[in-house]
Amino acid sequence: MNEYANYASKLFEVFRQHLPSEVMATQFPAAIVAIVIGVGVCVLGAKLARWLITIIFASAGMVCGLGLGKALGFSSPISALGGGLALGGVGFSLYRFWVGLMAGAFLSAVALGIVSSQLAFPHLSEFDELQRSSHSAEEVRDFQPGPSDNVLESGWDKLEAYGKRFWDYLNQQESSIRLQTVGWGVGAGLVGMLMGLLLSRITLIVFTAAFGTILISGGIYVLGNRMGMDMLQATRERPAMSGLAILSFFIVSIALQTALTRKEAPASE
Repeated sequence: MNEYANYASKLFEVFRQHLPSEVMATQFPAAIVAIVIGVGVCVLGAKLARWLITIIFASAGMVCGLGLGKALGFSSPISALGGGLALGGVGFSLYRFWVGLMAGAFLSAVALGIVSSQLAFPHLSEFDELQRSSHSAEEVRDFQPGPSDNVLESGWDKLEAYGKRFWDYLNQQESSIRLQTVGWGVGAGLVGMLMGLLLSRITLIVFTAAFGTILISGGIYVLGNRMGMDMLQATRERPAMSGLAILSFFIVSIALQTALTRKEAPASE
């Protein structure tokens, strides 16, 4: 538990150093939003997933239909309605596929996070030491944006440049990192896809519980730090308690969603 808390702290520090202060100032409201969304996902994620997917596809279809109608000279309301019905139907009918796609993406992200924690983050301190001796890297590390209409864009550009240099450095230090990253990412993605296709209800329950728990835990961590508490130190001092709290969110979410979706089981599977 301490190890992953350290990695999370390092990642947060990278963002803090390279993003503009205007972005970092949004931590508090972002943490509140993350907790609220996390609770919603933990309770109703699996139950509402199919309709949310359908609504998202229908909305995208209406936008596409509206644009296509204007381009071809058709009646915009009719083309928007047609596009919404068409893509909404795709979202609804291919529900299992989209569940598999989302589960695959989530598992890939988890796998890449584990690989990076084992191979990438141990080299982060070394890389930062080397950057301090480089003039160009010094400019990126100490970047403080002035008045500009592109402050946010410039901040992300600096972070992207830092990430690219770190990736090049990792390839020099860990020759197998590219192969392992691709292998684990693709493998985990395929497993998630198969789970979504074959066991859509169970997959949704497990993955929405995990995703919601991550949002809640991350939001509480950021919120605690913003309120003056050292959340990293608290995790180090009570790793078992921290792990138990996270596990409790996960288990309660699975239990609630299993009960809420029980009647839908025959239709979903």
